[in-house]
Amino acid sequence: MRIKAVFFDFDGLIVDTETHEYQAWSRIFKGHGAELPLEDWSICIGTMDHNFDPVGFLSNVTQQELDRIALIQEHREEYHRGAFTAPLMEGISERLEEAEELGLKKAVVSSSTYDWVGRHLAIRQLQERFDLIQTSEEVTRTKPDPQLYLLALEKLNLAPDEAIVFEDSAHGIDAAKAAGLYAVAVPNSVTSHLPFSNADRVLGSLSEISLREFL
Repeated sequence: MRIKAVFFDFDGLIVDTETHEYQAWSRIFKGHGAELPLEDWSICIGTMDHNFDPVGFLSNVTQQELDRIALIQEHREEYHRGAFTAPLMEGISERLEEAEELGLKKAVVSSSTYDWVGRHLAIRQLQERFDLIQTSEEVTRTKPDPQLYLLALEKLNLAPDEAIVFEDSAHGIDAAKAAGLYAVAVPNSVTSHLPFSNADRVLGSLSEISLREFL
């Protein structure tokens, strides 16, 4: 295997926005005397194609009629406050530098919107370091569907065996494998309980791997 490119998921892989999103909802639930089980929240991780409604879930658990707009706004403010100040995940800077030293193309492939991903990359001065930022606006289905990865391969004129993928979620790994890519799972605190049997490798962090292994 001799790669020409590295594909990175964004949420939970470059920046751990996912933990902040879950924690913000968890605090709202606790404020209403309830718990948000991580197992129930997991359906949301790594995809936009889900039907989990945290406000509806909380309303059912508490048997209370809730102010949906107010709760969503409360969550948004707390979530964004944590996510936009979160540090890069361990090993990201090193792998980006290594990819640049080796002349590899670098892409972000995310189920999120370009506005969300682009804003995060811009404030961390990372946007210009990627050859491609592939987000959800150009596909009809997000991960675990392979559309995002297939489109990224097409745009960079690559065959599946010419790139590797780093993902933190099972949905992301499944999408990468469905596109024929070599997929490495790097779980975070809210995805470590997920099954990663479909991954080619599972790491504790991106500091545990060298891209030179794939040249």
